[in-house]
Amino acid sequence: ARQLPTASLPVVSSASRAESGPFRLTSCLLSTVLKEKHVSFEEFANLLGHFAKAHNVEPTDVLFGEGLDIPSVAFLEFVLELEVLTGLDIDIESLDTSIQTAGQLHQRLFAGRS
Repeated sequence: ARQLPTASLPVVSSASRAESGPFRLTSCLLSTVLKEKHVSFEEFANLLGHFAKAHNVEPTDVLFGEGLDIPSVAFLEFVLELEVLTGLDIDIESLDTSIQTAGQLHQRLFAGRS
């Protein structure tokens, strides 16, 4: 198993994030997400696609199994990255099996935030 350098995990600056290996994000996505707690589905899908290794994530895409089939460790890393980028405190326990699609996950995390 490939180990990621732990020193790069908490770094949030756009310059170092945009250029660092597995956590490479576009500076546009990063600057938008850091400014607000609400994330559009497009921004959310881009970040989820990065961790799921999928090119195009749609609201109806199933997260696990026959859908995006995102590994549980990658999903946890995705949630942690969302917390870092948005400042939200996401209770992973509240993300239960009723959430099956990318759209449902986005709705659960960002409903009522503007």
